[in-house]
Amino acid sequence: MTFPQLTVLFCILVAISGVLGWRRIRVPQVAGGPRPRSRAVYHGVYNALWCALPMLVVVLAWLAVEPWIIQPLVLNELALSSVDPRQVNAFKFLEIRNIAEGVLPSEFVEQPVLHAVERYQELRRFSGFAMTLLFISAGVAGLLLGYRRI
Repeated sequence: MTFPQLTVLFCILVAISGVLGWRRIRVPQVAGGPRPRSRAVYHGVYNALWCALPMLVVVLAWLAVEPWIIQPLVLNELALSSVDPRQVNAFKFLEIRNIAEGVLPSEFVEQPVLHAVERYQELRRFSGFAMTLLFISAGVAGLLLGYRRI
């Protein structure tokens, strides 16, 4: 998923979590049940935080760790091809990344570099899919844990 899509999903999950936390206290209170120790709004914010914080931790950790995983995988594949191993370095990875993102043209590049670009794009797609699943799982787990703690 793209960053704007993750942001919308984040806002939706946090809003749902806040409303569920608020309703958990407010509905019995309106029906004449026991008076809670704090306001229903505070319970909603508490539940929303239980949902939001795990999602933020997942995204920040993923963004910090992802380059450390993808770069060696792409460079190792490039080193195993017919490219001179002395030319495989961080600058070559920057070239691969720029070609994959469309900054540099891919017309005058050797075939092994094009294969590395395809591998980079494949790893990025898989990484985005895995991060999205972990993001949603962390949010739902936080929502449920916060809801149970109220």
